[in-house]
Amino acid sequence: TTPVVLNGISCKDAFALSPDGDLRRCKSTASASIGSVKDIPAGSWISLYKGGALRRVEVAKPMAMNGYSCKGYHNYFHENGQLMKCQLGEDKEIDKTLHKAGAFLCWDNKGKPVADCKMIGKEILD
Repeated sequence: TTPVVLNGISCKDAFALSPDGDLRRCKSTASASIGSVKDIPAGSWISLYKGGALRRVEVAKPMAMNGYSCKGYHNYFHENGQLMKCQLGEDKEIDKTLHKAGAFLCWDNKGKPVADCKMIGKEILD
């Protein structure tokens, strides 16, 4: 019923731990910064890899993630911190192609664009 700090993130209402006792996922109660993603707002769902790297961020409003405005529930990261999948929070022109807000963009673990986000499924499900 009251916030508890786990792995440096203030959590409340629900959280999940790994078998080793490390934070796996929680609903934040305060702004948090993990790796290159700064100021994740309170009320966001944050998921972490076993080593503590950011795995997923679920946000109600668009926010900056590795140079892109991302929103919603499908914002995933590779364990090395590279953005894996982002639901655009605003229109974005990339290489003379306009991607509309709400579209999904995906990248491999080196930051190279992946044309079809369906090719990224295994990393998200692991």
